[in-house]
Amino acid sequence: MPLKGFWGKVDKIVAGYCKGIGVLTPVLVTFIVVFICVDIFCRSVFNKPINGSIEIVQCLIAAAGFAAMARTTYVDGHIRIDSLVNSLPPKVSFIVDVVMDILPMTVIPIVVYASLTRFTTSLADEEVTSIVEWPMWPFLFIMFLGYLGMLLAQIMVIVKRIKEGVRKHES
Repeated sequence: MPLKGFWGKVDKIVAGYCKGIGVLTPVLVTFIVVFICVDIFCRSVFNKPINGSIEIVQCLIAAAGFAAMARTTYVDGHIRIDSLVNSLPPKVSFIVDVVMDILPMTVIPIVVYASLTRFTTSLADEEVTSIVEWPMWPFLFIMFLGYLGMLLAQIMVIVKRIKEGVRKHES
């Protein structure tokens, strides 16, 4: 059942944010595949690889992974081992689920702050990659956006789980 009122509005905003940043992942992965194919073609046909291709692919794969984290968290799509939790009584299972949703909140805000600090430092220092000398800040900005989305999404996962559990246990 969808959330209503204040949390419904917040959920729409977070869902839009997570979906928006999540769109980066398939775009980046498609670009990576095409780029690698072009690199292989250049190596095979012209015996001349694209300079810095490994570094470029590494940066893009990292950006794709960070972009995917927010959407994955929002849809509660991270891997879980539910065999133990499912064997517990419903109320205990609910409490365990809520605690497991709250535990990441002890770390995610710290990581969001650290990624923001890393991004701003890179921007101020004009840090570049070692081979192709691309600026690092766009990749670090995507990392920050991914972590920020993950934080917002985790909050919504907790709110939805609690509201769903309260509704289920009231009836």
